[in-house]
Amino acid sequence: MANPRSKFEMIAEYLCRSHDGVSRAEIYRRPGLKHRTEPFCLYFNDGMAFRLHGRGLVSALSLPDVRPFDPLNPDKPPPGWPGWVWAPPSQMLRWDRLCTEALRCLRTADEGARVSWNLPEPPPSAPPEPPPSPPESLAERVKKFLGGSSWSKWLG
Repeated sequence: MANPRSKFEMIAEYLCRSHDGVSRAEIYRRPGLKHRTEPFCLYFNDGMAFRLHGRGLVSALSLPDVRPFDPLNPDKPPPGWPGWVWAPPSQMLRWDRLCTEALRCLRTADEGARVSWNLPEPPPSAPPEPPPSPPESLAERVKKFLGGSSWSKWLG
């Protein structure tokens, strides 16, 4: 198994060779990758940080030990910068996918699509269920619905 730094180097080499506009850069005094002028991933503290949005951001944060990240103040606790997450070495096998997803997210934003680097709002909670109606009220409603007095002997 590769160590974290060599894994980062391997990913960086592949992305620089295979994608136009991707280059190595020093991002906030750390080694990283950028697409044209925008950073999308960086190496920090034996882990990698990625800038994601939408479904990619939500799925990354659902991984064990992945946390929000602030590239300017990496030791600062969450919430971090919008869109940035840090994946520890325990998630090293997923770094390839997260890096290509970060590049896709950045390209989507560069193409003019409106993206939000913030976490999507959770869906609203379901309204509370009304309490069950007592049996007497059900009988009263049936009497009212049927409306005839001939039915009252059956309904009690």
